[in-house]
Formats: sequence, structure tokens, C-alpha cells
Amino acid sequence: MKHRNLRGKIQAVLLFAGFCHTAWAANVSVNIIDFAFVPQSVTVNVNDTVTWDWVSDAHSSTADDGLWDSGVFDTGYVYSYTFTSTGDYPYYCIVHGFTGDVSVQPPANPPTVTLTNPPANATFSAPANIQLAAATVDTNAAVASVQFYEGSNLLETQTNSPYSFVVSNLAAGPYTFSAVATDTNGLSGTNSVSIQVVTPIPMSISAPLLTPGSFQFSYGASPGLTYVVQRAVTLPNWIPIDTNLAASESVLFQDASAPSNAAYYRVQLMPNP
Repeated sequence: MKHRNLRGKIQAVLLFAGFCHTAWAANVSVNIIDFAFVPQSVTVNVNDTVTWDWVSDAHSSTADDGLWDSGVFDTGYVYSYTFTSTGDYPYYCIVHGFTGDVSVQPPANPPTVTLTNPPANATFSAPANIQLAAATVDTNAAVASVQFYEGSNLLETQTNSPYSFVVSNLAAGPYTFSAVATDTNGLSGTNSVSIQVVTPIPMSISAPLLTPGSFQFSYGASPGLTYVVQRAVTLPNWIPIDTNLAASESVLFQDASAPSNAAYYRVQLMPNP
């Protein structure tokens, strides 16, 4: 697993609209030479175009079912037809009777890719080391590569699963990470997640508040980060008694099962996941 140092780098969020997958339509050529269509049979995808080139003599390209008819033309003429539906389309030359065939198959689906880590909209404490992980699915071809981006910056290209990469020492700021999967047909799919890296505020515990049968206090926290409250009756035997994802900069903690004798409490910032 490789690491890349991005210390001090803060970039605005950039969504990868430019990586939306696209299945480009193709143009397939058929020559009409002497008394034959060359090649006689072609296979294309939906929305592909077949173009016939008159190389010699007077001929036509005429569908058996009348779907298209070029008319009769001589050397140098060019005729095209775009196929919008799947199926088998036999055709012939109306002058000489030789035949050809166009087979139209469904369009190839691009691969799908999902960034399985980090979670979308997660918050991390700086400096952050974050593992990027991606999973792919491709029903038509094999995945040739997965590229990891931060903003518009290419971080890593991997050609084998599992697709995983660690970015290190991220400074405070917003980040958008993307994974782009490309298959052996040249089709691509992408997925992006945005996260936030923050500098944790200094923790402080305010004067405790005593209530009958319980003990409570408040502590400072950075929203989005996770803290653990620990208690010890005898030092240094600390026991975690509460884990909290902070929703505000001040968290009120209450120990409803506080011991009757003296006890110690402390709050720690949990490591990044």
C-alpha cells in the first residue's frame, strides 16, 4: 500500500463532472467492391453508424425490410445509416442481388465504482492519514485501472484489485476524493466523496456539577470528532464509560452510575478511523 504526502494542501471542493461515463457511438465502414459487401457481416452497438463506400460499379445498399435504401449509385458514392434498435438487419444490392448483414447489439455498460472509504461527509482530525478504498463492478468487460484523485490532482493509478491507497498528513480543510474506473472497452465510471479535516480545539473540562446519585461535567470538543470519557477509581486503571460523536463545541457528560467513593475522570480524542 503506497502513501502520498499532502501536507499543507488545502483545495476547494471540485466535483468530477468531467468524468461522467460516456459510451461513444462508433462508425463502421463497409466497402462495396465488384459484387460484394466487404465485410459481408458487421456487428455494431445501438446508436452506431454503418457507412457504405462505393469502390466500384453501380450498386445499392437496401434493407430487406425497407428500413433504409441508399438508391443506386456508382463509384465514389457514400451512404450512412445509424442503427437505434437492437436486432439483425439483412440487406442486399438491388442491382446485383448480393447480400450483407448488420447485427446490432445492446450498448456496452460502463463500469461502476464506489468509494467504500472514507465515508461521505466524515470529519477527521489534522494531520489526517486517510485510506481511500474503491470497489468496482463491470458486466461487459474487465476493469483495466482505477485512478484516485483529490480535487483535480491525480494521486494514484492501480491496475489490480483490491483498489486501496493512503493519503497522509492532510492539513485542515475540505477535500473531495474521487475514484475513476476504466474498463478494457475504454468506458469509465466515477464516484466522489467529500470530507472535512479540522484542527481539534484544545480540550478543557469545566467545573463539575453534582446532582444526587450522579456526576456530570462539560468538556470542549470539535464537532464531527469522536471523544471517549474514561473513569478510574484507582489510578491508572482507566475504564471507558462513554463514547460520543461531538455535535457542538461543548458536550455535557453525565455519569448516572458514579461511584459513591472518589473517582477520576478524563476525556480523550479518539484516533481517526
